[in-house]
Amino acid sequence: QVVRRYTDDAHLLEYCRLSANPVGRILLQLADAVSPTTLPLSDAVCTGLQIANFCQDMSREAQQGRIYLPSSRWQ
Repeated sequence: QVVRRYTDDAHLLEYCRLSANPVGRILLQLADAVSPTTLPLSDAVCTGLQIANFCQDMSREAQQGRIYLPSSRWQ
């Protein structure tokens, strides 16, 4: 991973769109459950899980120079 900090929510959500959401979409395909209804729900769940994981690992990641909380939320 090249990016170590995110400037705003949109930047972080774009990361989730490219990293976490494809995993959910693959699982939907494997379950033959892809539909206009399930795709956005899956994306929302996967994004939420990715952000929860970032929050859970925040202190460990910060020690390694990675801060996933967007700087726009630091105040």
